[in-house]
Amino acid sequence: VLEELVSDLRVRLRIRTRVRLLVSESPLGPAVVGLLRPTIVLPAVVVRNKSREQLEPIVAHELLHVRRGDLWIGLLQTTVHALCWWHPLVWWASRAVTREAERCCDEAAIAELGCRPATYARSLLRVLELKQELRAIPAFPGVRPVDVTSNRLERIMKLGQGSCRRTP
Repeated sequence: VLEELVSDLRVRLRIRTRVRLLVSESPLGPAVVGLLRPTIVLPAVVVRNKSREQLEPIVAHELLHVRRGDLWIGLLQTTVHALCWWHPLVWWASRAVTREAERCCDEAAIAELGCRPATYARSLLRVLELKQELRAIPAFPGVRPVDVTSNRLERIMKLGQGSCRRTP
């Protein structure tokens, strides 16, 4: 069922790249890993007892990271961090880039799926409920801990149907 969901969403979101799916019993993810062979990693605790409609926004969000090339940007961020770890602007810029990537994927997911912002926000909240059990995948560029802030949720709720399908 999940493989079919990924396949259907790839077509809907116009993603040519083949994306694999890995459901893991470990508390890692949700995330996309693999620069050349992207793989969506979903923890079993997120997938368990969820309908296709509940999983669609989460999977779409991760697929949009693939479409945008965010893993490559994450590699660039990691490289710059390694070279300029001491510079506060590098840390600030990295956080800003990560925040914007999430914003872009949120907006695109709402627009592409045609879902209500409240529905999308609820799917994020379900993941947030499990946050204590989940953690980021170490040593993978661009992979961050689940970050659902009140500012992010407020911004999502203000989007309405004015979301952009393609964001820079």
